[in-house]
Amino acid sequence: MYKAVIFFGLVLITSLSLSGQYRVSGYVADAEGEAEPYATIRVFAVSDTVKPVAIGAAGDDGRFALKLANAGDYRARVASVGRDDAERSFSVTRQSPSADLGTIVMKERSTELGEITVTAQRPLVVKEIDRLGYDVQADEDSRTATVQDILRKVPLVTVEADGTIKVRGSSDFKIYRNGRPNNAFTKNAKYIFAAIPASMIKKIEVITDPGAREDAEGVGAILNIVTLENTAIKGVTGTASVAFGSNNDFVPNPNLYVTTQIDKVTMSAYAGTYHMCRRNSLRRSDSDYTFEGTGDRLVTHRESQNPGNSMWWGLEGSWELDSLNLFTMEFEGNGYDVKWIEDARRTMIAPDGSQLYSYDSHTRYPKYGYMDFGVGVNYQHSTRLKGETVTVSYQFSHTGEQVKGSETYDNAVNLPVGYTGIDRDRRSDFAEHTVQIDWSRPIGSHQKLDTGGKYIFRRNHARNRMDYIGAGEEYTDFIHDTQVAALFADYRISLGRFTLRGGLRYEYSHMSGHYRSGDTPAFGTDLNDWVPNAAVSYAVNDANSLKLSFSRRINRPGIMYLSPAVEESPTSVSTGNPALESARYNELNFNYGLTAQKFNVDFTAGYSFTDDGIISMQRAVDNVLYSTYANAGRNKRFSLSLYCQWSITDKTQWMFNGAAYYNDFANPDALPGVTLKNHG
Repeated sequence: MYKAVIFFGLVLITSLSLSGQYRVSGYVADAEGEAEPYATIRVFAVSDTVKPVAIGAAGDDGRFALKLANAGDYRARVASVGRDDAERSFSVTRQSPSADLGTIVMKERSTELGEITVTAQRPLVVKEIDRLGYDVQADEDSRTATVQDILRKVPLVTVEADGTIKVRGSSDFKIYRNGRPNNAFTKNAKYIFAAIPASMIKKIEVITDPGAREDAEGVGAILNIVTLENTAIKGVTGTASVAFGSNNDFVPNPNLYVTTQIDKVTMSAYAGTYHMCRRNSLRRSDSDYTFEGTGDRLVTHRESQNPGNSMWWGLEGSWELDSLNLFTMEFEGNGYDVKWIEDARRTMIAPDGSQLYSYDSHTRYPKYGYMDFGVGVNYQHSTRLKGETVTVSYQFSHTGEQVKGSETYDNAVNLPVGYTGIDRDRRSDFAEHTVQIDWSRPIGSHQKLDTGGKYIFRRNHARNRMDYIGAGEEYTDFIHDTQVAALFADYRISLGRFTLRGGLRYEYSHMSGHYRSGDTPAFGTDLNDWVPNAAVSYAVNDANSLKLSFSRRINRPGIMYLSPAVEESPTSVSTGNPALESARYNELNFNYGLTAQKFNVDFTAGYSFTDDGIISMQRAVDNVLYSTYANAGRNKRFSLSLYCQWSITDKTQWMFNGAAYYNDFANPDALPGVTLKNHG
């Protein structure tokens, strides 16, 4: 038996060592002998002209090397945009496991009168002035991989070991589905993308510079998942999986994605759950604050945990009435139900070391729930002009949140308030209606104009009941409405290796709020925001590009910033500011990009500034911290960022992401006659 195991092990090791030892290499050049970067190489068995056994691309130096699983006779087909395909036949054997095809010359594509059929392979990566696109359908792995697997190959995107997705090393981005925001994707990406098969995805776009079409209140980047429009599905296809491990007490987390097609109607559905255990949600923190006015110190130790469950779901469908008219719809949602548990010890210490007061607080929120869902209906009409479309869409979304529980105090010494705890019951509902029309029209072969309009109505309804145990009760019922009307235009033109883009968006916002009790006066404000953007890029060659861009985004104050309701605890009193306006963030960037088959570099030098940032204004009175908000933030920031991604092998990647910042902060409205500054 022992000898049999040894023999089997030797056979296995030998077979593994032989597997993948065969390879083919070569050099792709144009008619002048210059390297032809990123040409695509497909290797077929002589008896098979449909399915390649290996696929890859030449590097920026024109050289390529592909591994083959078995010995045999093969054909290598080389394709490049604007060139005629070239083929080479070769063989590999155990005695001669490597084949060098030498220099493969790609000739300019020939044309002739009459009907022409041109067959070429699509490039995997296409870079535009505002985005980078990865053609999922051109990747052979998409037939068996998930979206999460493919995202590991997309330049500027990283997928960490736990599935967390980052763009340019940052989590500050939104996820769109077919050009429209998708909350379920944004909040549960690492779970949903592990369930969706990549075969259902057309391409993945990394929008690095969101333009005038996107909402002015945006983020630094957008990850747009574009699904297939026309499929030929017979029956039902999809994936189902269950994940569990020690990080969630081995509670099964199921995921499901299915899709089907009936004539011209395509339907897809997905759903999943995730369990957060107590141990994995445990957090500990210590803080030590000194009040400059009195010299007293507030020392706090906290321990918290929030075990619970989350879930997400979605349903989408499309109906292609004919080649010019397409209807789509989507319904998606996600939510969680967790328990919030926190124990803390707070001690106020005088400058001489004596204890002024101390107490323990115990926060128990057995009900901490959140749920949102959205519905969208879209109609797209294509004209007889290729590339011209008119799209009309309506979206409705709703969010509900409930926090119910109590915070109690015990082991108190000289408790500075007249109550022994607070019972809270906070409920909030958010509803949003959006109507948008977009018109996209190419002008000739090198220009494009996008224009459109949008109307948004948002309503926030918050009810907050706080029972100060032993000192009475407070109840607020607050409604906050926001109406946004926007117009935008975006124009771009290509002039040889140069591409120019300019856009302008105008947004008018009316914000109002009132308390149903009538005790607090109603308030409102009108905001006018102009949001320009511009960019110019220069393609040094197919791999290297330079870009200079300017952009602006805004940040409107939310309900918690505007509400004049007062919340207090033994150590703090906070309230909003109804007079807040939008904060405007301006950014100027210079970017260098290298997009190669196995190596990607993205370097950006930037300067950003704002003169009206929304910041927290705090002051201490008798060891109580009073806080509100104001448009008083001044910030200038210089930044350098570098992102590198190197695919060492098919299964090994090396990634580096780093940034250096120099910030200059100022707050001239901190106190009368006093300006606070900091830099570094």
